[in-house]
Amino acid sequence: DSGNVTVDPNFKVGFIFLHDENSTYDKNFMDAAKAVQAELGLSDDQVLFKTNIEESNACYEAAGELVDAGCKLVFADSFGHETFM
Repeated sequence: DSGNVTVDPNFKVGFIFLHDENSTYDKNFMDAAKAVQAELGLSDDQVLFKTNIEESNACYEAAGELVDAGCKLVFADSFGHETFM
């Protein structure tokens, strides 16, 4: 239960995934993000996914795109992304 949590309507969060929903590993993270989205009442415009992002400078670029889109938080689901975050 989110209780009395109020989220600014301008808040956005971004997620970077190594694969897409066809990967069980990534799908678990996607499902968790969607559950939190529903719990907090966030719109689809507030929760952004980047899928099939390699463990390379592509991750850095994807993170930059999410920030440019207004994301205040950006999460990546792969240890290999850490260097590029």
